Amino acid sequence: MKEITAIITLPVLAGLLLFFIPEKFRTMKGLTALIISILTGYFTIAIYLSANQLHQLNELETGSIFPVLGINLISDAGRYLTFQSDNLSKLIVLFVSLFTILIVLYSITYQRTGKIRNYYSYILVTLGCTYGAVLSDNLILFLSFWGILGITLYKLIQGKE
Repeated sequence: MKEITAIITLPVLAGLLLFFIPEKFRTMKGLTALIISILTGYFTIAIYLSANQLHQLNELETGSIFPVLGINLISDAGRYLTFQSDNLSKLIVLFVSLFTILIVLYSITYQRTGKIRNYYSYILVTLGCTYGAVLSDNLILFLSFWGILGITLYKLIQGKE
């Protein structure tokens, strides 16, 4: 199920890339955030309509580029990166996606005054970490996403830097 990986990594990577775009292109950043939100919304509908699954990132198990003393450090990391899509998590992910699309659509006109720097970057990273926290299958992964989520939400609430 590649949709789970896509809805987590796509907003986070796009949000990190938007940090490098200057604030004078705020409308373009908003449209990019809207497109990413709609695209992840499409993926969440696909997840919602699919069967309940346990998704494990097996791509890390194929080989490691970091052998140290004959031990592959990353080869076993895939078993800790597991995501569960059950009925409750699929419903929550669907509503998170819907509300994010509405929030980004509204904020395109509201953020023209530049009230918060890097607003769309923080929104996209928050979106990806919310998906990760909702779909995570173990406590370590959940706490990692929850910690990043707390930082990005603080930056959104804090306002101007």
